[in-house]
Amino acid sequence: PILRTLMSWPYAFNSPFKAEVYFIKTTEQLDRKWGTSNPVMMRDPDFGTVRLRARGNYSYKVGATAEMISKFVGAAPEFTCENLEDQLRVKLISAFSDCVAELKIPALDLAANYDEIGKKMCSAMKNEFSDFGLNLLTFTVENITLPEEVEKAMDERASMGAVGNLND
Repeated sequence: PILRTLMSWPYAFNSPFKAEVYFIKTTEQLDRKWGTSNPVMMRDPDFGTVRLRARGNYSYKVGATAEMISKFVGAAPEFTCENLEDQLRVKLISAFSDCVAELKIPALDLAANYDEIGKKMCSAMKNEFSDFGLNLLTFTVENITLPEEVEKAMDERASMGAVGNLND
């Protein structure tokens, strides 16, 4: 310490040799949760406008670390996965709304198309993730929930179908 102090004398006791150390977890980040905090509006041919809630998970891995550091660290002294994932969740939910609208899947068929929605979301979000220096590996839709009124109407329609045509 004494030598370092004496050596920094020509620099007004501020060493010009500074280093910053960043620790970046490069392993696959599994089971990262996403979900809609507010219902997403969707047009349905049978039920009109429907509000849905959805949730699931995704996984990613750090790709280009130089891009990641330059984008996120900046002036912040500390940046964690939670900070990053909060930003990612907002983008995921926005993209989910667009994806459901583009696919035009009726509310009755949503459950049968979770894989298709997940694949479309994964391909749509790969560029967004790469902008952050990340590689999106998987995107899964776990559940899409409809409002109670729509579920009751679906149950009534199913029970009418089970009874059959009463005129026969």
